[in-house]
Parts: sequence; C-alpha cells; structure tokens
Amino acid sequence: MARKKETDSLTPIQNDIECAFKAMNREVRTYIGNPDSTVYATTNEHIYDYRHLFENRKNMLSVIASGDQIFNAMLAGVESIDAFDLSRFPKYFLYLKKAAIQSLTPEEYIKFFYEKHSRDSYCDTYFSYRYLSKIRPRLEGEALLFWDALFKKCDWYIIQNRLCTGLTVPYEIMMKNNEYLRNSDYFKLRAILKDIEINFKTGDIMDLAASYTDEYDLIYLSNIHQYIGPAGLKYISKNLKLSPEGVMILGKFYNSSHTKPSHYCDVDLRRFKGNQYKFTKYEGYITGERR
Repeated sequence: MARKKETDSLTPIQNDIECAFKAMNREVRTYIGNPDSTVYATTNEHIYDYRHLFENRKNMLSVIASGDQIFNAMLAGVESIDAFDLSRFPKYFLYLKKAAIQSLTPEEYIKFFYEKHSRDSYCDTYFSYRYLSKIRPRLEGEALLFWDALFKKCDWYIIQNRLCTGLTVPYEIMMKNNEYLRNSDYFKLRAILKDIEINFKTGDIMDLAASYTDEYDLIYLSNIHQYIGPAGLKYISKNLKLSPEGVMILGKFYNSSHTKPSHYCDVDLRRFKGNQYKFTKYEGYITGERR
C-alpha cells in the first residue's frame, strides 16, 4: 500500500502556505515555469506603449503576473476580470496589493511594494505595523489566512526577497507604466475597487484555455507566447474568444536595461494565416483582433 503523503491531508490554502515557506527556504529560486515560481513585484513590460488599448473595455481575461496591468485596466474602465497564473502565489499578492490600495497612502504603497528593503529592525517593525494595522483589516478569506501565516513567521524583508522578483525596474519606468500610482488616479482606483469582480484560476493556460467560454473585450497574455511557442499560441488563440471589437495583447519582455524588447519574444505572424484573429506587430507589443 502506497504511503500517504503529508500534503494529501492539507486543505488547498494550507498547501499553498506550506509551498510558500518551502519556496522561501530553498537556495535556488524558481523564477518562472512551475506552480511555485516567484512573483513579479512589478511589470517588466512597457505597459505605457499599449495602455490606450485598455480603454472602453468592460471585461478582461488576464494573466496575473505582477497585477499591474489589472489595476491599470480597472482604472481604464474594466469592470469584470478573469485572472489566471501558473504559479499559486500571484493571486495572493494581488489580494495584498488590493487591500493595500484600500488602506495605504500612495507613498506608503510604493514604499511597501516597490522599494527593495534590507534586513533592519526598524524596517521590520515599520512594515509589520503597516500590515497589521492598515492592510490586514482589508483582507478576508484565504488571502487573510495566507498572509497571516507568512507574517507570523517572516518579516516582509524575507517575503519580498524570497518570494518576489523584478524589483530592478527603474523607478521612472515603473511610474510611467502605472497610472494608478499617481495620487488622483490612486484614489480613483481605491473608490472603484469594491465594485470590481475578479475570478481566479491557477494553472497552465494551455489547460485552462478551453474552460474560458465568455467573449472578452480585452485578453492580456503578457509574454506567455515566449514559453508556449507558436503552436501553443495558435492553440489558445483558437480557444479564447474576443468580442467583436475586442483586442488581445501580447506584451514583450524587456531586457535588463528596460529599454529594448528581448529579441527572442518575437512571433512569426505568417504562421497565423487563416487564424480567427488578425495579429499586428508593433514596436513593443502585438495585438490580435477578430478578422
């Protein structure tokens, strides 16, 4: 008789918490490509190149990743969001960011999430206090259980440095990318957050694509095409549905200088002749629209 694994008796949230501690304790971090990969602290794409495409959309399907594109889309008018990610952790960070927007000032929010912190007793006390006194009351359900468990055993410094990646994006690029970080827009986003629905799924988009049956005004796939290849992109573009005026966005990963898109993220659009979508390549992104 096979021996029962210890994790078999855990609930899904308990398993996610255990996996988070294991991920923070391992010596080599997994940056992408499996259910325990690290979370992007902020986007490493140039959202400002195509943020105008978020406007006049009502519903959205999006990879979670850093969540920045989701908040920018909300600010542009998106009201309903289906979100997915291969990693189990991004949804918890998105919940944390949402609670933080509802409770912190813009300056506190930027300091909490986007400044790289060091091991320091003052910093540990400062960020633990911000979580307990301001952010925590805005969390509920599994998100509250997850973050209570992590903050009980770890300082924010450890969580941020062990479970996140992408804090090397220059400050000016981060601010340019994210309209919601500007004072007036930040408080506008705070006011509308309570009315926006977000549904989460964890898994590979190759497995999930067929389960999304709605037509979307906006489908945001980031640079997923880099990892699934042309055949994978062709498959999911046949399964995911756009509304008549909808748009699919393929962003390009930017290199370490954050000025030029990485050359290996290009897509040979000739392979998509006859596909239900017409793809158009721009300097920093690709769009797909119904033919």
